[in-house]
Amino acid sequence: MPHIVAVHTGAGNCSLETNKLLRALCKRVCSDVSKLLADGKSANDAAVAATILLEDSPLTNAGLGSSITDDKKTRTEASICSTLSGFHCAGDLENIRHPIRMVELMVNETLESTSKYIPPRIMVGQSAIDRYSKKDTVICQTNICTKRSIKMFYKAEKYFKSSAKRQKIDPKVAVKDPDDVKEASQRLKGMKHFLSMKIKKMKEELNLQMGLKIQLVLYVLTPMVT
Repeated sequence: MPHIVAVHTGAGNCSLETNKLLRALCKRVCSDVSKLLADGKSANDAAVAATILLEDSPLTNAGLGSSITDDKKTRTEASICSTLSGFHCAGDLENIRHPIRMVELMVNETLESTSKYIPPRIMVGQSAIDRYSKKDTVICQTNICTKRSIKMFYKAEKYFKSSAKRQKIDPKVAVKDPDDVKEASQRLKGMKHFLSMKIKKMKEELNLQMGLKIQLVLYVLTPMVT
């Protein structure tokens, strides 16, 4: 059966070496998934298999080696959109290496459900982990940080702290110099004067236009009255 496999590994800047590794990863995923589809596997199975390969790679911001958040925790997410089952997603999953496995369980619940109640389509946080870890032991919390993700976190933290320090302004220092206050006051007065003159001119133009319109109406109506 004809098929198309499209894979992307996220957006952002990376070194030439990392770029080569990511391209190789994409080719591998496309090749492996194409074989599954050729063997008769469903598109859903193929999508899950492809995502697991990406989650197992420390190069991607998914699963193993995901970016560490500002509270020093690693959270993952995944989703599946299908014409058969609709949209399902799971997010804010702390230390879950394969969030796609959880979404796969959600999809299967929908497809196999005979209940009048609709199974969950969106699950987040610890409640999602508690619910689906009971259904599949593969879904378990484990350390998914890598040396690379830890290094990137502290590099980003250092950058943002230094940036915030540069941009921090003490209000007391900002208004300490009387000359600065005087200059700011004069600028404000000048701006107010400019705006008032602009508004006055707009009113005059509007009045002139209205006067011309009234004159034109009177001119048109005059012959009809006489």
